Amino acid sequence: MHEIARLNQIVLEDTYSRTNNIKWVKKEIQNSQEIMDLIDECASRVLDWLHEDCYKSLKVLKDTLVNSDVDLQKLVMNLMSSVIMEQGEKTIQQVVGTGIAYLEGYLQDPFKAAKVSAEIIGIMCEMDLVDVTPARDGGTLYTMVSSQYELPADVVNKIAQTKYMPPMLVRPNHVRHNRDSAYISYNESMILGDVHNFHEETISLDVINIQNSIPLELDEKILAMEETSNKPLNTVEKINNFQRMRQASTDVYKLVLSNENQFYNTHAYDMRGRLYSKGYYVHIQGTEYKKCLINFQYKELITHSL
Repeated sequence: MHEIARLNQIVLEDTYSRTNNIKWVKKEIQNSQEIMDLIDECASRVLDWLHEDCYKSLKVLKDTLVNSDVDLQKLVMNLMSSVIMEQGEKTIQQVVGTGIAYLEGYLQDPFKAAKVSAEIIGIMCEMDLVDVTPARDGGTLYTMVSSQYELPADVVNKIAQTKYMPPMLVRPNHVRHNRDSAYISYNESMILGDVHNFHEETISLDVINIQNSIPLELDEKILAMEETSNKPLNTVEKINNFQRMRQASTDVYKLVLSNENQFYNTHAYDMRGRLYSKGYYVHIQGTEYKKCLINFQYKELITHSL
């Protein structure tokens, strides 16, 4: 029985893994001749831009890329994939982060890579691959980037499903170092955030292991109640996002119930050392509804007697 449960957990991790998202998105982009033609034109325009005169500090960065083997089509493809995957708006900081991940190895500095990435996003806007809405025009705190194109509904649904890993159905693996995993099929950082947050300094892995090992269950009385949004659903996009979240959550609840109503939440630290329960569908730092869903599987009566 234990081996069957482990196999089910491996299938679950493969189904919900985010590593497949970018593959699906790039495949859809490559199947669209219209988008690929624009990406090729954009890469050519970026190459022209690299050879244009400009102020000294930017010229140094341009020359570095001109003299490198940087694949501009791949760079534009990565940026486009990052934007189109959201099926909505994404902050320019998030999109620039994708450029940093690709360019930092060439420019040896994340701030320099960010500067070049922002310039290339501007060129993508000129080429009608993306829209860029300044904060002052969009009524938001940040400049937002959105795609001019949409993904097919089946790909959108797959991405929505794999956005977050469900709780574990078997007892999590024992975590032994900062880049380890409670999951069976892959490793991950025990420090939340991007690669710049990761370090090898001592963190309290024993606390993570203790918290990970606590078996939990869903409260079926709460589960019988309808999950509602704690924010106004005043746009079609917000309504659709909430409905997708609720459907994905319902699928996970059914999965847990089929596992004799037992699950485990995994945990990690942020860069300041605060412990967080990972997940989205059901965890102790979610919405009020999701918090109320969680019970300890093994209960004890609390009394005043000594």
